[in-house]
Amino acid sequence: MGNFQYYNYELLRTIQNSKKPQNTHLIFETTYGIYFVDSSDNTILLKTDDEGLTVSTVVDRDRDIVYGWYDRDNEYIWLVDDNGPTRVSTFYLRLSDDTIPSFWDYTLYYIPVDVIIPGYLNRIYYILKYYFVGNLYIAFDYWRALGDWTTNMGSVLGGARTAEIGYFTSDGAGISWCLFKWSNENVELWKVDYNGNSFTQLKDCGANTELPSKNQRAIAYDGNDILYFVLQDTSNSKYYLYSYVISTDTLTKGGVYNIALMLERNNAGVFPSKTEKAFHITTQEIFKVKLPINNRVPQGLTKFSTINSSNTMVAITDSYLIDSEAQLYKYVDVSSNLHELEIRHDTRSYPKMVSI
Repeated sequence: MGNFQYYNYELLRTIQNSKKPQNTHLIFETTYGIYFVDSSDNTILLKTDDEGLTVSTVVDRDRDIVYGWYDRDNEYIWLVDDNGPTRVSTFYLRLSDDTIPSFWDYTLYYIPVDVIIPGYLNRIYYILKYYFVGNLYIAFDYWRALGDWTTNMGSVLGGARTAEIGYFTSDGAGISWCLFKWSNENVELWKVDYNGNSFTQLKDCGANTELPSKNQRAIAYDGNDILYFVLQDTSNSKYYLYSYVISTDTLTKGGVYNIALMLERNNAGVFPSKTEKAFHITTQEIFKVKLPINNRVPQGLTKFSTINSSNTMVAITDSYLIDSEAQLYKYVDVSSNLHELEIRHDTRSYPKMVSI
């Protein structure tokens, strides 16, 4: 078959001491190994550099680690922790020696929302939510050239009501998006423009929309023009996949998908994992985002694997999958296991049998 390659998951082992991530957004596949926040103690960041044979503690904080962003260009992981309304902090872990060069503490009644590297002037942004009613949202940013934090992003005032915010996804050129829900409104899709320091509501996602659990709040991005995310429809308690085409400002409610998508930031965008993956919350089905046709037509998700296990999944990266019993699977080339392949092509789908 020449250069034909077929990838699927193979079970490697149970991670040492049955350690697993808190959720799929607090695991980071890096060139130095896999880092993840311990599900049994969220103050600890663990590392395995031998695919689960051994696990070591690299960060041990006095408060929960709640957000992170793997900075591939500099081999850092930017992390945010939280100790209630009176003390939050952000810091970065230098992966070459697993040390923390600096901390930044903010101690006045803010709740962390996310940390973002949007591709604007080599800056890192740290989003906070005001603890009291009024919901003042401020983005603090760290400018590497100055080595300090500023508060130049501005704010969004919500009045006397509460709000929930999902994870941020960036295009790498100064724009990011997030899901936003005021207590008395539908879920909204928001855009943040770091070039112009602006927050803009793009779309009201419609009646009966609710943000799903934290593990399901990611926005996937096809790298060009299409966003994907999951919302709950409270009229029937089901979860639906939405797509948003940026260039045409078109929001579409798709089919039922009770899944947890990867964050765009955790996908390196290279073969064999060019797009984000997702796992079903209650079954063993694994999906990936399809690349669009002519860069404009959303193709949604395709199911490409079903894990042979009775366990549910808890985390997914480009190369790895972890289930609820801390079993680690690797996404590998299994072409040598194939002996015959049926290829369907063009609109008539004529099958062709190929010996391998």
